[in-house]
Amino acid sequence: MNLIPRFFYVGERDYRGRYIGIPSFMAVLPLSITAGVIFVSWPSYFLAYFLRGSEDGLKLADIICVILCATFIVVCIFMEKGSNIKRFKALFKGTSFMDVLALALSFAVGIPLMWSAFSYKEGRWHVGLSAFGDFSTHLDMIRSFAYGNNFPTSYSHFAGADLKYHFMNQFFSGNLEHLGMRLDHAFNISALMFFVSMCMLLYVLAGKFTGRKGGAFLALMFILFRSSPTFYDFVMQNYDAGIAENLKANTAFLGKTVNENWGLYNLNVYTNQRHLALGFSAMLAAIIAYADNIYFFDGKEKAGIRGFLFSKDAWLVKDLKKAIAFGLLLGLCSFFNGAAVIAALIVLFFMALGSSKRLEYLITAVLTLLCSSGEAKFFIDGSAMNFRFEPGYLAEYKNIFGMAHFLVTLFGIALVLFLTEFVLAKKLDRWMMVCFAAPLMFAFTFQMTTDGNVNHKYVMASMVLCAVAIAGLLARMFSKKGLVMKAAALFCTVIMVLGGIYDFECVLKQNDAEINGEFSFAADDPVTEWVIENSDAEDIFLTDIYSISSLTMGGAMLYYGWPYYAWSAGYDTIAREEKAKAMYSASDPKALTDMVRENNIRFIVVDDALRHEVMFKDLNEDNIKATFKCVYEYNDIQIYDTYLVL
Repeated sequence: MNLIPRFFYVGERDYRGRYIGIPSFMAVLPLSITAGVIFVSWPSYFLAYFLRGSEDGLKLADIICVILCATFIVVCIFMEKGSNIKRFKALFKGTSFMDVLALALSFAVGIPLMWSAFSYKEGRWHVGLSAFGDFSTHLDMIRSFAYGNNFPTSYSHFAGADLKYHFMNQFFSGNLEHLGMRLDHAFNISALMFFVSMCMLLYVLAGKFTGRKGGAFLALMFILFRSSPTFYDFVMQNYDAGIAENLKANTAFLGKTVNENWGLYNLNVYTNQRHLALGFSAMLAAIIAYADNIYFFDGKEKAGIRGFLFSKDAWLVKDLKKAIAFGLLLGLCSFFNGAAVIAALIVLFFMALGSSKRLEYLITAVLTLLCSSGEAKFFIDGSAMNFRFEPGYLAEYKNIFGMAHFLVTLFGIALVLFLTEFVLAKKLDRWMMVCFAAPLMFAFTFQMTTDGNVNHKYVMASMVLCAVAIAGLLARMFSKKGLVMKAAALFCTVIMVLGGIYDFECVLKQNDAEINGEFSFAADDPVTEWVIENSDAEDIFLTDIYSISSLTMGGAMLYYGWPYYAWSAGYDTIAREEKAKAMYSASDPKALTDMVRENNIRFIVVDDALRHEVMFKDLNEDNIKATFKCVYEYNDIQIYDTYLVL
């Protein structure tokens, strides 16, 4: 708050100066969590990087960071004017029942989401079906920091190459486990903090945009329980077959657009991509702070267009602290979630076009890009981006009609309400709605990576922001006199959230072991413990194309893990596949030894899954046995150490 002092009072009034009374803690605490995690993680990471040769460089780095942070906090306390106790109490001044309800609802949704996807029970790690695939990368990377000393950092499913994957959230959780926190607590509590922070910042933005706490609460509801017409399609299709029974029996995510059955747009995204909520929190905080620059011009234009374009207010920097703080926040967030940062820059760019103090935006954008490019140069050889014009996103037909059909199919009544509000809104509110929709327009126009599905994060960013405008329309309808308008608002609200509530239930059902079977690993699994005790992040494992296994739960760095994760991150998986097949099928010890040395393989793993894998049908297990010593054997698994040549 020393960098952004105005954020302390940001919820007091809306953007037009009307009192709304959102308590300060709903803005200050989420921003503090977001900024704290981002600003503290990087010093800890780089200190650990430079201390990697010491016995426990990560713990030493954390001790240094704690000392530095404590010193900074003490200095800030002494620099503060007035009583810090009064300032703390002021955080909660004016808290209403609706504020408490919003906070409680965020926790009530967030806790079962996170713990249903990953938990610890009776000595076993339990992984939910809805997050099983994504957690392969998350858990392996977390364990590589907690136990593997992953410095310089390598991607766990494509070890030995540069790092194209935004990994800092895994570093944060891995650091917590390294310091003694149990894995599920380190992973889930941090994810819950990010999720609730995002919800609270959305609540503040919606309150300031709509001028009503009711609007803020509706926006929160619309994000927790997203609008989708496919729920009603499912109900109609099963009308004669027994609606209640079919709804209860179904565990799949409903959806008619491409890959919507993955849960691309519902709450499952925050379950399996736990770094996204932190990125959205940074985006929301920046929008909250910068929207004042737009509304400053409301009724204050000087000489019309000339004043809007050329007056001092249009350009001069009035809050340098804000510009620098958000530039650093967004820039350092890039390796927590790069897509969220790109979405934030897109929104801020459109905001700047219709805003005052435009140089503040420029400072923020330049700092963001400088930080992001610096991080990319440090971790990435070349570029992780594959930027190109790619209209249509996932629409079946890549034309205006196909895209319109996709949007209607995906959003249903939410799209109708948004367009209605766009027509009815005041000028500046309408421009803000354009800004809110900008990431969605970007998703349907350009592609940044090899995998087009990744653009769903930009769609999600606009879903979060556009819910604010829809909430404004319905909040005004609720405030009108007469039952007709109130009934219409209630009807629209129910239609908006009912399908989302069912989506939430489907996430929980997918992660219920009694329904979809158990995906679990013993915390004391012998293979996992062997990996932890006998390898570090420099030791590359040649394995079958694992997703999650007892090896990855130990933080094993895989030469060629499950290929989709590496391919979507921008790695050349085809070349690695051929090399992996060549090593496993090598005909003599010299050929195998030469390839192993060339690819820096430390351990070769052979198990029944590999023996039956079609890709490795030419497996020459006898040659591996004749070349290297087997240093570990458990059930069907044999691990060979390439440093021990027979």
